[in-house]
Amino acid sequence: GLTATGYFHYQQYRDYVLGQKEQEILAIANLKLGQILNYREERLGDAEALFSNPLVVRPIREWLREGKEGRQREEILGYLESIRKAEEFDSVFLLDELGKTRLSVTYGEAEAGDQAKTLVQEALQGRKVIVRDLYRDEKRNRIFFDLYVPLLGKTWDGLPSGVLLLRSDPNQFLYPVLRSWPTPSVTAEILLVRREGEEVLVLNELRHAKNTALSLRVPSSRRDNPAAMAVAGIEGVAKGVDYRGVQVLAAIRAVPNSPWYLIAKMDMDEAIYPVRQQGYSILIAGILLVFVLGLTVAFLWRHQRAQLYKRMYEEEIKIQALTKHLALMTKYANDIILLYDDQFRIVEANERATLTYGYTREEFLGLTARDLRPPETWADLNAQIEQIKERKGLVFETIHRRKDGSTFPVEVSVRGLEVEGKQYFQSIIRDITERKEAEERLRKSEERFRDLFDNAPVAYHEFDREGKITHVNRTELEMLGYTPDEMIGRPVWDFNVQPDMVRDTILAKLSGKLPPQRAFERVLRRKDGSLVPVLIEDRLLRDEKGEIIGIRATLQDITERKKAEEEREKLIRELQETLQALREKEEALRKSEERFRDLFDNAPIGYHEYDSEGRITNVNQTDVEMLGYSREEMIGQYIWKFNVGEEIAREQVLAKLAGKLPPGRELERTYRRKDGTTFPVLVEDRLIRDEKGQIKGIRCIIQDITERKKAEAEREKLIQELQEALAKVKTLRGLIPICASCKKIRDDQGYWKQIESYVRDHSEAEFSHGICPECMKKLYPDFVDDEEGKNDEIRRP
Repeated sequence: GLTATGYFHYQQYRDYVLGQKEQEILAIANLKLGQILNYREERLGDAEALFSNPLVVRPIREWLREGKEGRQREEILGYLESIRKAEEFDSVFLLDELGKTRLSVTYGEAEAGDQAKTLVQEALQGRKVIVRDLYRDEKRNRIFFDLYVPLLGKTWDGLPSGVLLLRSDPNQFLYPVLRSWPTPSVTAEILLVRREGEEVLVLNELRHAKNTALSLRVPSSRRDNPAAMAVAGIEGVAKGVDYRGVQVLAAIRAVPNSPWYLIAKMDMDEAIYPVRQQGYSILIAGILLVFVLGLTVAFLWRHQRAQLYKRMYEEEIKIQALTKHLALMTKYANDIILLYDDQFRIVEANERATLTYGYTREEFLGLTARDLRPPETWADLNAQIEQIKERKGLVFETIHRRKDGSTFPVEVSVRGLEVEGKQYFQSIIRDITERKEAEERLRKSEERFRDLFDNAPVAYHEFDREGKITHVNRTELEMLGYTPDEMIGRPVWDFNVQPDMVRDTILAKLSGKLPPQRAFERVLRRKDGSLVPVLIEDRLLRDEKGEIIGIRATLQDITERKKAEEEREKLIRELQETLQALREKEEALRKSEERFRDLFDNAPIGYHEYDSEGRITNVNQTDVEMLGYSREEMIGQYIWKFNVGEEIAREQVLAKLAGKLPPGRELERTYRRKDGTTFPVLVEDRLIRDEKGQIKGIRCIIQDITERKKAEAEREKLIQELQEALAKVKTLRGLIPICASCKKIRDDQGYWKQIESYVRDHSEAEFSHGICPECMKKLYPDFVDDEEGKNDEIRRP
């Protein structure tokens, strides 16, 4: 019966201890899972904020178009450096569309890597943030976690696209979180794994093996291994065999929205160690109890005194058994156990105390509680001792000092006890260094998150399954003009100008009927009634089971952007009008150029230009046809090569180009055609000058005057012939002496001749004789009268 009772008690205690350990490991797994989720969501949130921020994206894309040194480049480098420092990234790269690194800020030498080109294309084509899971950089022999953030415009704007590569070093936060275990333990550790084909890959360094990160693999077919259980979909607390072949107690959790699985485990021997210690004590106590009962039965007939002695002996044995039990528990406990007398001098110390403080057991005996404390805590010690004596016990945190002078934080649980009327105090001390470090990291992380939350450049809020706001940052409060009390607890759609439509949309998202949205616009109403346009992105909040419990959203005031878009639209319209006017001008210019080209090539006169060396640079079709060459044969040739007086022409041309001779007007030259024939031309030239007024060439027009020369020759011939004819013509000129009465003329010899003879001798004229009416009347009056009478009769009716 005693054996059965002992065994039942042992089993109950074992189940109790295992249940406590299971709850402890599961709580630690949930704690680590929350930290990992915060780590991933913080990194992804940073990437999404950059992706959706046009105030960041557009300046970077504008610089990518030019890629010049200068102020804009330095500003972008400064911004990338601020991202790296603020978010504790190892490196930040700016990549172009081809995956080429254009800018980078890094610790030491770093490269984007061979996979960058493929992942850049995936990010740009998918228009989303791409995650490159934990991998080893072979060149640097380091492990990284990469985010590729596409930098795109919402519509095509002619600017090049790019990608920001945000590279995280898991040793900065992730691995330290996985290495820490919040309670003292010899065998406990955290594994982070993912499936790769038919194997499970360990992602972090482990406590009991070296160089395991991204190298230790476990077959997924090992169903007794917690890592293989995790990728098979098993969650919760399980017993199994780890990578060392050791029986372990493990808590398994899948990391939501990632390929990761988390396993928190502890060796089974450590988990049930208190049970074994208790079992040994129960066994010893049982044996002793059986022995005592045997003695009781054997000596039942003895005298009452013997019975009294037996009871005294039995009590002594019990005390010894309990003392031994206490000694065993004290010696092998994971916590430091000290026993003080009523003056708080140490009278007993367990093995853990000697290992922790560096004193031997003999050195401990005689030390006081004050000797284990640094001077700055002595004032607190006196008050704590008073409280312990008043309350018969106290739990508090303080600082203890080792033998070498180093200090560490501890949690102290002191209880008073009496032994044979004498006061003692038992102190159970736990080293909480790791817990304090974790709390400090958590505090700093919370402070950084709170600062980022309140002072983020974008507004932020969260609301629950009913749509009621649960968190809101300072940026949003200032944007809308409310206090936290005025916003928290109210439905988020109350602040929208279209509350009914927004309510239906939000409730559909919370029920899973609609997915979260990226970069959609809404109009909110401020407390003063004014409106503000915003750009919103939302993400679902899920609990540990993956159930939707709310939504988080970022909001960006796009008032200025709207104004800029309106200005841009106005500018685009103006540019389009300007472009249309330019096109019309270009068309008019083209037609004008065509007319000029036609006029140039088909002008009735030849035209050519030559440079400062006398080489022909331009020539029209008339000039080409006039000389019988092709345009290609003339371009580049010296102008004087086409002149009959080549040397003289060369000297004159060079003198004009040097400014020693002025340009000429209507100069006659003789040119030689390609077939060797020559022809006369009339030349006019003008100087061509550059912007500084320097002579850089000459333009000439030439006119073929062959026909004019022929006409001039014909004219000269005709004039000559006329001159010769005139020389033969006899002419009367000068004063001719004539008689006033008889009208005779005196010739050169002084003889008076009849006028007819004189004229005949001095000209080729001949005379025919008649009589005028006056002379007729004078010489023949009768004849004249008869004729007049006949004429009168004829005229009478």
